Amino acid sequence: MDALNTKIKSILTEKINKIRPENIKSGVNILGINGNVTELNGETKTVTPTTSQQTITPTGTGKNALTQVTVNGVTSAIDNNITAGNIKKDVIILGVTGTFEGGASEYNAKLEHHGYGDTALKLALSEVNGFNCNNKNMSGMFSGCTNLTKVKNCIWSDCSGLSNTFSACNNLVDIDLSLITITYACALNAAFTGCSKLAPKIDLSHWSGWTGSPSGQGLTAMFSGCTLVEEIDISNLGNCQQAPTINQMFYNCTHLITIKFPSNINLKNVSNTANSFSNMFYGCTNLDNNTLNAILGFLPTMTKVTTASYKTLARLGLTSEQATVCQTLSNWAAASAAGWTTGY
Repeated sequence: MDALNTKIKSILTEKINKIRPENIKSGVNILGINGNVTELNGETKTVTPTTSQQTITPTGTGKNALTQVTVNGVTSAIDNNITAGNIKKDVIILGVTGTFEGGASEYNAKLEHHGYGDTALKLALSEVNGFNCNNKNMSGMFSGCTNLTKVKNCIWSDCSGLSNTFSACNNLVDIDLSLITITYACALNAAFTGCSKLAPKIDLSHWSGWTGSPSGQGLTAMFSGCTLVEEIDISNLGNCQQAPTINQMFYNCTHLITIKFPSNINLKNVSNTANSFSNMFYGCTNLDNNTLNAILGFLPTMTKVTTASYKTLARLGLTSEQATVCQTLSNWAAASAAGWTTGY
């Protein structure tokens, strides 16, 4: 009897701590608890458990129940739904380790966009594999997922928003961006801010036709803090002519050597304010001469910037040494003719 009591206490303990809807596959009932974790399809929402599903006392009515034991008035139900495929990956219920990888209910209903959602889930998330969405706003979706290391096999077609999507993901080492596409007006500010372990290249060469966000969001801090990245390719991003701000876009990218800008880049809507483009390249002390020359090349397109004290390489965040090199490059004459000075 003591052994039986111990077993029932163990079942009750696991029911309280682990047998919860978010650990069980949707449509599966384990010891009276209906699962709500669905497979990856990018559309489903989390089902709110009913009061009866949240009860601690086993009901004895689990689907396909095989055995019921009553001790001291408490009934336990043991059923054949306790299988690896019905339990969330790496969760152990009654000695069975789950293998089921959900799901859209987690990402869509618990993570949410704009950085809200289940904080505990964000901190627990280590890998995203196969999350498919079409024409969704993914802004802030994984913001603050500090233990996330890998994002792969995700098809995000025609994203309408990517601002802050990976901000503060400071352990993210691998993002497969090849199947992620954007709309012409996708918000991109702070998309990769704080991704300090991404290396060596961020390849966005397949992003094309972008003009800017109609809501006025620009490219602010898009790659800020990507300290290990050596090359960034935005060569087909578009002409960027609607972007009002580009400040801190590459801030503190200390290992960055090469930036491939669009050949037709036009920053005519960058606003005439002290901060609209300040520190764009602060900390980027390793930029090669081709990149420095490309920067000089787009400065004359910033026609809204008319205040002379703003139009300096120092405000862009370039060092005095870089400013000296810039004066020897082919595009310096045009930049200087447009009123740009070194600021040193």
